[in-house]
Order: sequence, then C-alpha cells, then structure tokens
Amino acid sequence: MQQFRRAWLILASLTALLPLQIASAQTQISEPEVSSYIFGEQITFRAQANIDTAIQQAQLIFQLPDISEARKIPAEVTPVNDGSSQLQATYKLAGQNLTAFSTLEYYFELVDSRGEKYSSPLAQFDYLDNRFEWQTLPGDPFQIHWYNGNGVAAKSVQQVAQSGMEHIQELIELVVPKQVEIYIYPDTTSLQEVLAHTGHTWTAGRAAPEKSVILTALPPGPDQQVLIEQRVPHELMHVSLYLTLGEDYFRLPVWLSEGLASAAELYPNPDYPLLVKTAYEQAGLPAMTALCPAFPDEASAALMAYAQSTSFARFILSHYGKAGMQSLVQAYASGRDCENGPVSALGISLSALEQQWRDETLGEQLPTQTQTDDFVPWLILLVVTMAVPLLVGLIILLRRPSTQ
Repeated sequence: MQQFRRAWLILASLTALLPLQIASAQTQISEPEVSSYIFGEQITFRAQANIDTAIQQAQLIFQLPDISEARKIPAEVTPVNDGSSQLQATYKLAGQNLTAFSTLEYYFELVDSRGEKYSSPLAQFDYLDNRFEWQTLPGDPFQIHWYNGNGVAAKSVQQVAQSGMEHIQELIELVVPKQVEIYIYPDTTSLQEVLAHTGHTWTAGRAAPEKSVILTALPPGPDQQVLIEQRVPHELMHVSLYLTLGEDYFRLPVWLSEGLASAAELYPNPDYPLLVKTAYEQAGLPAMTALCPAFPDEASAALMAYAQSTSFARFILSHYGKAGMQSLVQAYASGRDCENGPVSALGISLSALEQQWRDETLGEQLPTQTQTDDFVPWLILLVVTMAVPLLVGLIILLRRPSTQ
C-alpha cells in the first residue's frame, strides 16, 4: 500500500510536466482544504478557482488508505463576485472504510469549455476522531491523549509504554519509535464505533503502525492497570515491527506478528496456556499454516488463535533465542512463504517446528512414533524368549566332551 501511495504522489506531481497552459492553470486553483467534517458522517472539501473560461466539469479525486483505486465525486461550482469560483465537494462516510486517525489524500480536477483539464495541488487530511475534547499528556516518544478526566491512566500508559519498549528490545531488536500517539478510550463501545468497519467487534486495541498511532480501550476500575500492561505493549510491538520492516511488515504471518505482540505484554494473559491445552484435548488445534493469512472473525475462535500463536511464539523464543526470532522475522519479511519461512532462518520447516511445539507443550507424538513405542515391550519379550533356549543350547555344547 505504501508503494501505491508513492505512485499516487508521483502521478499527482506529474501535472508539472503537462503542457504549459495546464501547469500555469494549476497555480490558479488554490490548495484545497477540509472546511468541516462530522466524524463518521461526512467530510466537506473546498478550494478557490480562478479560470477565465467556463467550467464544464468539476470533481474531487481522493485516495483512501488501504484502497488501491482512487475515488471521484462531483464538486459544486459557485461563482464569486470577484470572478473566481468556489469549489466544494462533500463525501458521505456512511458505509465507507475510513479508519480514524488515517490520512486521506485529495485534489480537485476541472475541465473547461475547451476540454482542457486543470488540477489543484495535492493535499492531505488527517481524519481525527473529533467527537471528543481530547486532552494531551506530552512525552517523548509517547504522547498520550484521553478524555473524560482519565489523566491518571494517561500517566500510567506513558510509563508502561516505556517499560514495554524495553521489554520488546529484550525479545527482538527493533527500531525504537521517535513519536507514538496513543489514544485512550474509556470503554470498548466508543472504540468500536471507530473500528466498526473492521468487523472485529471484540477488538479492544488497534494500531495504525504506518502512522505510529495506537487506539486502545482502558475502562476505569481495578483491572485497568492489568489492561494497560497488556494492551499498550501489544500494540507497540506492531508499531515497532512496521518501523523496522516498512511495508514488508504485512508479509509476516499473522500468527507471528500477533504472537510476538502478545509475548511483549508485561502482564501475560494467564488463561492462554489452559485455553490451548483444553482446546487441544477437546477439539484439536488448527495447523499453524491456517493462522498465517488471518485470524478468525468470531470472538472465541480469535481468542484461541491468539492463545495458540502466543504459545508458539514463546516456544520459538525459548528454543532459538532472540537471534533466531530475528532471523525468522527477516525471512518472512523477505518474502518466504509460510511453510518455508523457518527453513532459511532456523533450518526447519514450519510443520516440523509446529510438531516440536506440540510434542513439548501438548505431549503429542506422531502416530509412527506412538506405534514404535507401543511395540518396544513386545520386542523385549521376544528377545528374552528367544535368548533362553539359545543360552541353554550354548551351555550344552560347551559341556559336551571333546572328541579330540
């Protein structure tokens, strides 16, 4: 997606290479801006045009994050007394996949009565959640934003973020962010209104790693500190992985990125080991390859995927160490497929590595090994049974007088 955005910026800047009449006309359209927006409902864009010929067509062209194709909507043209024209376009947000705190790129394009095109400069708009009056606790590199008087939690979040970053560096060497914006929501409902388009109604935290932004729900109460120590380092791992790998971050198997993020938590979820053991005994666990592209959407299945991935990531760290995990991440980031990623990094395939984890963590054995183990007692009995007559025969031969 980052590559597409670069291409988008290059394409927009190519207007400078068009014929002179278009390039000069570009300077006659002001840099567009967002005049107003209602979060979750609509965004209104505007610009000023000074073109001598009549405008036949006007439209706003914009690029949404994570959407490869540019969007176009008609723009209204309103003449002004000084001879210029005001351009305005309103984008309805209902049903659109525009996540809060993401960046939208846009410009106006006009066609006059002679068929000539004119483009405004390219502009950017940060789509912030303006439903609330955010307060800010400044910090370097962690800047905390909250509302509803949760200042105490903000200080704790800042401290935990620092400790979490130190813990991350103990697990794997990653780039330390220069600035991270962390937004605290007091309940999951408010956060879900921001993340509704993701379909994950169970999500209590979300990172926009390319923006170094973290959104998390931290309800007040006796468990708040535990939630801080879990959710903040978890999302911070995603940000650090992206800063280290760039767009190659999205090549990582989901089990690896989420397993590492859970391993970074300062207060590990104590229920995960029991969940994995119980699920294995009752219904079995999916293969790790099934958790490469995505986690399930359903809440309980997603929870199991997190628990399984966390256990597997910790197994890799305990057996191959920090250097091994570093090599594994780099192997996947370089484009290795899910099954063969560990081969170049650890000298073993994913399926074989998973079997080692199952053997050690769950006490599982391959069928061939189980059959061999079951046969061993019978083999011993057979050897003993045959050894007795052989020994008796040998004694008889030794006692027989020599004909010599």
